[in-house]
Amino acid sequence: MFNHSNRHLKDLTPEEIYLDKEGRDVSFVEGKTMRWTITIGGVLALLLMVGFWGYTFRLQALSSNEENASIYAKTYIEPQRGKIVGQNGTLLAGNSITYDVVIFPGELPQDSAPVLENVAQVLDNSKSELQSQIQGRSGQEKLVVAEDVSREAAISMQTNGSLEGVVLKKRQVRGYRYPNIFSHIIGYTGKLTKADKQTYENYLLDETVGKRGVEQVYESQLHGEYGVRDPLDTENVRKSPVPGNSLQLTVDSEFQKTTHNKLKSIVDENEQISKGIAIAMNPQNGEVLSLVSLPTYNANTFIGGISRQKYQQLQDDEGNPLLNKATKGEYAPGSTVKPLLAGAMLQEDVITTESEINDPDGRLVVPNPYNPGNPAIFPDWKPHGRTDVYKAIAKSVNTFFYTFGGGTPDREGLGIERIVKYYQAFGFGSPTGIDLAGERGGRLPYTNLSAQEKERWTRGRTYNVSIGQGTLNTTPLQIATYISAIANGGTLYKPRLVDTMYDFERDHVTKDLTSQVKHNDLLNPQDLQVVQEGMRQGVTNGTGDELQDLSFKAAAKSGTAQTSNERNNSWFTAYGPYDNPQIVVTVLVPEGEDSGTTAVPVTKHMLQWYKKNRGFE
Repeated sequence: MFNHSNRHLKDLTPEEIYLDKEGRDVSFVEGKTMRWTITIGGVLALLLMVGFWGYTFRLQALSSNEENASIYAKTYIEPQRGKIVGQNGTLLAGNSITYDVVIFPGELPQDSAPVLENVAQVLDNSKSELQSQIQGRSGQEKLVVAEDVSREAAISMQTNGSLEGVVLKKRQVRGYRYPNIFSHIIGYTGKLTKADKQTYENYLLDETVGKRGVEQVYESQLHGEYGVRDPLDTENVRKSPVPGNSLQLTVDSEFQKTTHNKLKSIVDENEQISKGIAIAMNPQNGEVLSLVSLPTYNANTFIGGISRQKYQQLQDDEGNPLLNKATKGEYAPGSTVKPLLAGAMLQEDVITTESEINDPDGRLVVPNPYNPGNPAIFPDWKPHGRTDVYKAIAKSVNTFFYTFGGGTPDREGLGIERIVKYYQAFGFGSPTGIDLAGERGGRLPYTNLSAQEKERWTRGRTYNVSIGQGTLNTTPLQIATYISAIANGGTLYKPRLVDTMYDFERDHVTKDLTSQVKHNDLLNPQDLQVVQEGMRQGVTNGTGDELQDLSFKAAAKSGTAQTSNERNNSWFTAYGPYDNPQIVVTVLVPEGEDSGTTAVPVTKHMLQWYKKNRGFE
């Protein structure tokens, strides 16, 4: 199923595992193959078997005991790792079978030339080279002379002649069907490290474990249970291995591919853009339908271990491909927070639907009592004239949110403490809880300041926070989850990537993962309806008017966030259908500058594709 290049390694750790193509026990060996020859009486053999049986269950002790390595290798049977499939059943991560050629110099026949000739011929190697590798090794010391040998080569080696003292170790290798497109979701597996051993104490030292993505988070469920064979009769399997559970994701594989490709085309077209994030969620339950973070990386390059050079290249890449920016990237959210703050202003009775400001100049001028001739000026992106809450959301009017966020000398504002309270209620400042490791929680302003620092907090800083700037940072996933709460009527769900666990062999569902509610009734229904209408007007007569020609009603909010660089970050988030929301899309193009040519086209493509190919209820 998956192709891997042959590699030559020096040594193999003690835990050799033998599997057939389905992951069950098979001793694919010839000649001696480390079989024990019983040369003592029956009573002594029985005592030996009983003593050794208890001993082999001490995994950690045996795994470090080279003398017993060959016995230990034939005692435990590695389970088949569970598959990972997409929402519609598309296989995304599976297992292929490969072989390692392992020589035990101490078990080679006295005349080893025919055996080595057989091995060398199949491996396209020389007998003399094998002899030089073997020289100086003895006893049960192992030598891996080839890794990732094909099944055909292994069979050829077995049928060509004697393999006394040689083991063909069959093992499973993980592989990924779309290694770039799903790498930030699925992750990859890698060899067990000392640090991993602290978590997985009963794992064999030659194991592979999930290192990132759902492979890491669901390691215990995917792994399965070891089988056990009789240490004195390896044909006798005392306990068959139990395959790991397979996972069915909430992610739609075809939707993920088209999202990735569209976002990548936008990034590739502009030399000044190197990153992009796109997320789609079902607002009614928190299921993630698509999650893309660019640039990405090829998960298959980590199979069997990545070279230091390749890993350093990934580390040095300015786009930081190893970072899942959807969950770990922290950015100023810009105007995407305005629907949230409009709801807070309504709920706290700071405004009503009748409240207005007049913005003839595209700026808020605040008198300076210490220097009347030098007032503080807070700019808007253009003059807006008379503005109520609907227009403030639809056309992203900064001056409205300055006025009722921070307040003015003659008008009450929410103030920083209430602003932060609502940001926290909608999930800002803490991880969403998605089933991916290492998620960041963003950064909230004001909360970590000392009492003295809070006293020095200025209204101007509150103005900045009121339009999603200043010391406020969020992850793209936090924006998607909060917009989902706006769309669904005020319920904040914990986002999730895994829908179901099922039995590997029988396709029997073992566990349905239900949606988890983090907060309910975040806003009063009447206030929430005003916010939703403001976002709807964002499409009909506002900054999201590029979505007007969709075949269904949508609501949207744009965002432009200033950065320390010359170019601004471009945000766009939308949901639909407006009357029965079934999808939320959030797109961020760092340094995208103009959302109309970056984030908006990606959002529109995602909405159109989903409606055409999946439909709405």
